[in-house]
Amino acid sequence: MSAGFFGSSFLAGKIAARIGNQVISLGAVLVAVGYGTVGLIVAQLGIDGTAGWTAPGLLVAGSGMGLVAAPLPAAAMAGVGPKHVSSASGVLSTAMEGGAALGVSLVGLVFFGTLGDSPAPDNYPKVFCLGIAVVVAFPVIVALLVQALPKSAPAAACESRGRRRKPARWSSRCADPDPLRVLAALSGRICRKPT
Repeated sequence: MSAGFFGSSFLAGKIAARIGNQVISLGAVLVAVGYGTVGLIVAQLGIDGTAGWTAPGLLVAGSGMGLVAAPLPAAAMAGVGPKHVSSASGVLSTAMEGGAALGVSLVGLVFFGTLGDSPAPDNYPKVFCLGIAVVVAFPVIVALLVQALPKSAPAAACESRGRRRKPARWSSRCADPDPLRVLAALSGRICRKPT
């Protein structure tokens, strides 16, 4: 999972430069597919299989997380004015931590509520799949909610109108209000607006 996260987080800026906010949807769909695959594998293996069979699904889920984690804060902070950036950043951090705690609580509630007080070993895979269904639902909701975000023009469109360059440092001439283009610029591709 961490290998997928590590690799895709480096690519998130370049992908965001091409597809804009949809990089978040792509990542969310990959998370859902990865965890869904883990659920299907556990359902097939039951209690007799080894955990290694879940590695491909976890790799895909980790790749999706890397695509979501890098651009999501930038997209969430896109409409915040300079006077309110620090407050909005605190609210965003609190909301992310609160959402994580709520998600873990909900999955635990489904898992342990369905498992019961004296579970048979054969019940664990079935109950695990119910918990995974809840986990899969969250990124699907995220992918749908991203569609409501304002459409950002990919940096590639800007590059086709202007000249692409790689300056040694960030320049105010390259400043762009679109956070996904800023993310792409920080990953090595600077988009200069046409003069």
